[in-house]
Amino acid sequence: KILQTIVFDLLTRFTGSSDQMSLLVSSGKKKVYSTLCLFSDKDLYMELVKNSFFFIRHGETDWNVEGKFQGQTDIPLNNVGLDQAQRSAKVISSLGIDAVFTSPLKRALETARIVTSSLDIDIIAEPLLMECSTEETAKVIYMELAVSNLPSFNYINEKNVEDPDTFITRTLAGVNNSLKSNANNILIVAHGGTFWAI
Repeated sequence: KILQTIVFDLLTRFTGSSDQMSLLVSSGKKKVYSTLCLFSDKDLYMELVKNSFFFIRHGETDWNVEGKFQGQTDIPLNNVGLDQAQRSAKVISSLGIDAVFTSPLKRALETARIVTSSLDIDIIAEPLLMECSTEETAKVIYMELAVSNLPSFNYINEKNVEDPDTFITRTLAGVNNSLKSNANNILIVAHGGTFWAI
């Protein structure tokens, strides 16, 4: 129950509805995903490594509050986001996490450091877990999640243009890199777009 509340705190802002987060907590406190696969519009198929894991989205940033799409712009957590991560740490410390993989973007990396601050484990930055970088892909995500108030896309620098299929393939490759760990309880800290891609 506590984990569910914390997860919703960190994820509801992106989805607009806690109902869409039911997959995260459907099997209780752990072992949420075991085998997942993807069929894209181009009939691409990728199966995730058969290993369960915990997933948490980064805490709040000022750009979340201001309605700016962040993409791969490196925005840190704000005070609310820091507090969200600190509250989550109390739950995560009891889950037996023994491996942490995170997007290298500040908002995810800061969240990962805080939520695992009481654990004696290394945090591994996985670049393939970074958020999508383009307006085109972000709009597909928001549309599928039925988000009515789109953020402003005026602040992003689209260096790495990737369509939705490319983003999904890249993200799942990053998740698979993480799941190849020999750890028993893996935590992945990333972004709303990452969750959508999974």
